[in-house]
Amino acid sequence: LPPELWMRVFHYVPSSSLCQVALVCKYFRQLTMDPGLWSHVRIRRDMIEKEGLDSLLENIRWMDRLGNDK
Repeated sequence: LPPELWMRVFHYVPSSSLCQVALVCKYFRQLTMDPGLWSHVRIRRDMIEKEGLDSLLENIRWMDRLGNDK
């Protein structure tokens, strides 16, 4: 599919699953780096309490590294 159609599909994917989509292939990783897909990321208090803020920040650093590997 062309990137425009994938982007339409990815807009329906929750942000919690976009990280998994990024792992599928390099093409999807590139597409998931689009800032428009990450404009509404929800961070729940119970997840911060369960996983810890350090874990959340590590995920952000990991996504940043993925974006820099282009």
